[in-house]
Amino acid sequence: MTSRRDFLKTIITAAGMVSLNNVFSAQDVLAALRPRRLLKLYNPHTGERLTLRYSTRGTWNKEDQEKVFILCKKGITADAIEEFHDHVQVVNRFVIGAVMLTEPILSIMRRELRRINPSLKVTNEEIEGIIATELLKRDVVEGESFEDAKKRVKKATKKTKPKSTQSA
Repeated sequence: MTSRRDFLKTIITAAGMVSLNNVFSAQDVLAALRPRRLLKLYNPHTGERLTLRYSTRGTWNKEDQEKVFILCKKGITADAIEEFHDHVQVVNRFVIGAVMLTEPILSIMRRELRRINPSLKVTNEEIEGIIATELLKRDVVEGESFEDAKKRVKKATKKTKPKSTQSA
């Protein structure tokens, strides 16, 4: 049995389709009535919650669909969980902050500043200080996560340095 609210929605939808047939198509009106499709997950051990909105007004959200795929059986067999975990481990505020404070990036910033004003005398340490204290949040540049990210970036730059000197 349908509720009074559902019945009224149907009547309003029908009236809207009749009166606004030239403005909205029937599909647009019906899509507006469709509920949001949510997938809610809860881990009782860690207390973490994950809410994915994989459909809104009849259209599918690609980003959330990819997250749902990671959780399904095919995603597990395709190593999608590992790829997603690797992506999250590399693309986060701590690693990006550590990359911003590396010597090559600081040198590029120094070069660009000197391009603006050729008589400018600025050191990489000054630029690093401004980025670390004024641009990045305190929780990004302080703590264990940032130190781990710095080690990871340093290790990655060491791996690529010998290759670049050999090709030169």
